[in-house]
Amino acid sequence: MGSPRLSWLDLLVFVQHAPRSSAVSRALIGEATDWGVTEHLLAAAVDALNGANWQRSGAKGKQPKPVKRPGAKLTGQKLGKGAIPAADFAAWWDNN
Repeated sequence: MGSPRLSWLDLLVFVQHAPRSSAVSRALIGEATDWGVTEHLLAAAVDALNGANWQRSGAKGKQPKPVKRPGAKLTGQKLGKGAIPAADFAAWWDNN
């Protein structure tokens, strides 16, 4: 490492271009590497179909839960209860 045979730049390129199924990607990103764009789009389609079928049934029963995606935590937590004053937002914006 750090020699003419394998420079630090070589290592950086190796890590950046490692396939998502590699141990390097798994170590850096976690279980989110298990799904690509295709899997996320398929899960979105299944969620939409489940929601549409539930609506057409007259919304009887519980609303269907979305397909669990790797790396996503479904807590049901809601963020905020409504609009905030512009001055509060400006103060928050300036601090972030």
